Amino acid sequence: MEKEKDQTLWGPEFEFKTVSDLCQELKVTRQAVWQAIKENRIPSPLKLGPRTRVWPPQVFAAILDQWKSGLQDRETQRKLKLALRLKRAIKKLEAQAERSRQRLTDLGMDFDSLPEPEAQEACS
Repeated sequence: MEKEKDQTLWGPEFEFKTVSDLCQELKVTRQAVWQAIKENRIPSPLKLGPRTRVWPPQVFAAILDQWKSGLQDRETQRKLKLALRLKRAIKKLEAQAERSRQRLTDLGMDFDSLPEPEAQEACS
């Protein structure tokens, strides 16, 4: 009864939100939240005790708006990771092609003057 009385007395503007509240609201893991904090994508929570971190309600609402606006969208993050992986693969292939061209030059061959290799036929 006392707790209910306190909640009606203070109101929602005084309810601090925890990392668990953010995880539950966004349906993400604690690790994802702490990674976002580490990367400065969301502000650090205030430290109330040795194991208690909270955000004021206004900051919590701003974090939710920012996250839901697409800045932290899972699909966007997935596409970004894939794009970075593909970019690394392209750079690796370009480096390999450059090494192959250098080896041809070392052999005294000109890459552009060589005939096109025949396509291998698939075994039926």
